[in-house]
Amino acid sequence: MQLALKKSDMNNTLSGRDEPNWGLVRLRRSLCCLLLVPYLLTACGGGDGGSPAVPHTSDAVAAASEPAAQVASSHSANSNQVTPWVTDALAATQTLPASPVASSAPVNSAPATAKAMLGATAGMAVSDLTPPTGIPGDVITITGAGFTNATRVIWRGGQLPSHDLSANQMLILLPQINSAQDLNGTVTLIREDNAQVTSNASLTVQALPQPSALSVTNAHEGDQVRIDGKYLIPPLIKSMTIGDMEFLPTSANGAGTQLFFTVPKGATSGSVVLLDWKGHRISAGTLNVIPPTPSIEITSVQFSQGPLYTVSGPTVDKNVRLVSQRDLLVRLRLKPAESLGQIKPEVLLAYGNDAQAVQVVSMAGPATLSTTSVAENDMANSYTYSIPGSAVDKGFFFAVKVSDSRYPDATKIFNYTPPAGALSGGTYIRVHLVPTVRPDGVRAKIDPEHFKRELMAVYPLSTVDVVVEPDFHWTVGSQISNDDILDLLSDMNTLRSSSQSNNYDFYVGVMACYCSSVAVFQGRALVVADTWYGSNANAVTEAAMHEIGHNFGRLHPWDDANSPYRNGGVIGSGPWLPEVGPDYSLSFVDPSTRYDIMSYDIPDAISPYTFSGAYDYLKANLPLSAKPKLLRASAPVGQALFITGSINLDSGKARLRKPTSVSASPDTVAMAADSTPGSQDYVLEINTATGSYRYPLQPKTVVTERSAQSLASFELKVAPVGQIQRMRVRRGDTLLLDQSSM
Repeated sequence: MQLALKKSDMNNTLSGRDEPNWGLVRLRRSLCCLLLVPYLLTACGGGDGGSPAVPHTSDAVAAASEPAAQVASSHSANSNQVTPWVTDALAATQTLPASPVASSAPVNSAPATAKAMLGATAGMAVSDLTPPTGIPGDVITITGAGFTNATRVIWRGGQLPSHDLSANQMLILLPQINSAQDLNGTVTLIREDNAQVTSNASLTVQALPQPSALSVTNAHEGDQVRIDGKYLIPPLIKSMTIGDMEFLPTSANGAGTQLFFTVPKGATSGSVVLLDWKGHRISAGTLNVIPPTPSIEITSVQFSQGPLYTVSGPTVDKNVRLVSQRDLLVRLRLKPAESLGQIKPEVLLAYGNDAQAVQVVSMAGPATLSTTSVAENDMANSYTYSIPGSAVDKGFFFAVKVSDSRYPDATKIFNYTPPAGALSGGTYIRVHLVPTVRPDGVRAKIDPEHFKRELMAVYPLSTVDVVVEPDFHWTVGSQISNDDILDLLSDMNTLRSSSQSNNYDFYVGVMACYCSSVAVFQGRALVVADTWYGSNANAVTEAAMHEIGHNFGRLHPWDDANSPYRNGGVIGSGPWLPEVGPDYSLSFVDPSTRYDIMSYDIPDAISPYTFSGAYDYLKANLPLSAKPKLLRASAPVGQALFITGSINLDSGKARLRKPTSVSASPDTVAMAADSTPGSQDYVLEINTATGSYRYPLQPKTVVTERSAQSLASFELKVAPVGQIQRMRVRRGDTLLLDQSSM
């Protein structure tokens, strides 16, 4: 069953009914706004429906230098005093201490639009910031000209995480701000040749209330519940919801660290959500509302785009991530109360987002259910539905309703809204599998379909394209050395650069051997063996999932200070983990039987820690918006000289591969003639008959499995320079390599 709510249906539900029609009233925002408009207009001190005034950003910056007690005194004489959520509270509240990125940075009050043509310096220009306003964690696109992969982005005195997509486009990640008010400022881009450009328009990061916890996890109707956190103040909070119901908080303390509300009559279990004046929805946690009569117990509500997270529990897993535009499996386990006996449940799922009408569907599952508990691994006796990826987008929520026509009082409803920061943009990569053929004719083995399914199951990707490239004839002897493997890694980088590749293109060289695999940390190339641990026919997939993790910025547990598995051992408790079988079937396995995929131990699986860390990298560097319309690359965009090499960080020796002319745009420009590299900076010098050039190198760690060597690789594309006579690699004043033309 599937239906879309019509506006007329919603209007019909508002005609004097105490209990909303669940099937028709999933659009919480529309229903609750209509119910609360008269009260909100009175409470907010006006009839125009506007938001209460929030002091200008410059006031917030000034407040940061005042003692905290003095700032808090603008609320009340006692910061712990509770004030009602009414007009007086709105009028009395001024600011809380604000901590901008750099308090000395000027506050720019430029217009909201960032479409005006901005300044240009030394071939650099910024023409657009899209969007010009966002919340912490949002990805902003900078459009202009003259960008390189070493260009830095400065906002309010601090450097923002950034990634260049091309010479004309960069992505930046908005930072967390410790402020009760929006912060804005211009954006300055600084290139490695010291050229820089500053936007004329401002980039604004919006302040949000920051709830951290609920005082209780279970409550009855009429109970008072406390929300702890920061900036829980009227200028930031318009109202709040539980399930369908929108209502006002009852009170707050003057410091903005505690907010109180009363559980409304008829409230259902689910996410407690704060609504701010700009339309943002911030989840404060999950509250289980205890019904007054025996009910059908919802043992667990779970979803999966990788790990099978439980979202109906008393705490929110900090590693929960939702990938936009990717199908979401929802799973429900039920247990009727003993007094009900066997039931014939109807299980409905409603879902929607800010842009789509609510859809209501029936979940698949058994026709009858007894009072026996359903085991964690019992999918057959669970109720499931896969929400299409198009619905998993901004404003996404879902709700489940369980009922039996014979026991109307036993109906159970659960609502879910993702916590702040859990749902973000879509992600995309294109993988090029390159089978190698040894001189003896042995060809590497790989199953592209299994590889693709495993990659989608393991990592937070909206979609993946897999291309099998022509065989690569690998000139290698009978004994394969580490240098042979590193050279093959360089060959993959060369293939990538010579094929008009994009940021989302990953090249995987597959070796026909039982040998070590390698990958470039946060790079776009890796080399894997088709025989690993002698495990099974899909050993290459197992090895590749580990190496791709390095491409996605994941370290071995023992190298990661934050890893919960740093000292070894299995993943342990938490969500069950996805696994693709030889027959392509997807199942979930107990985390207490698996090691983290970034370790060397088997059997392994993707841990929640690795899954969330990979998504944080992917959403900032590999957005779904970059996905091409055609599977193969487009026409050449220019000519460049591709240079790749490696550095042994232990011995201080460097190696260079022969430069290759490729059809691509340069991504690095020569350093300014008067610039002086630092003592730790790596520089490539090229001498030609017509002059000398210096280029900054950005070595990336090469992770060589089961090797004690510390290695790094580098690659760059520069404008053609003519006949090369000599090439040198330096670190500061230290010469690492000096070789004649190759």
